[in-house]
Amino acid sequence: MENEPKTISQELIELHDADQSDRSGDIDEVMERWQDIKEKDGERLKRVDYFYDNNLIKSAKDLFYAAMIYQHGGSAKYYERAVELSRRSMELGDEEGKWLFPRAEDRCLQSIGKAQIWGTQFERGADGI
Repeated sequence: MENEPKTISQELIELHDADQSDRSGDIDEVMERWQDIKEKDGERLKRVDYFYDNNLIKSAKDLFYAAMIYQHGGSAKYYERAVELSRRSMELGDEEGKWLFPRAEDRCLQSIGKAQIWGTQFERGADGI
């Protein structure tokens, strides 16, 4: 029924799917849309922050979805939350949480000037490689 309020789980799925959809396609095409993607990321982060701040993210899958949004947050604060939530998701047995945790940890470490542990994060050089 369209008029029923969404559950937090439903909303997190939609936020995650939109996040992933924005990043799908050819890398050059994605980069052309980057400013728009970052604006949408900001909107998604505000909503997930509300759930996080009110301790509303409970299930392993919801933890994973929220962690993915934070993984694209663009700051150490959000990367730390991605690590926290992906770890909790992983500890509850979510396979995607197990996949995300090392990536989130590496990204978080890089954001504060430390070396990666898992070697999951790569950046294009000036030569595009």
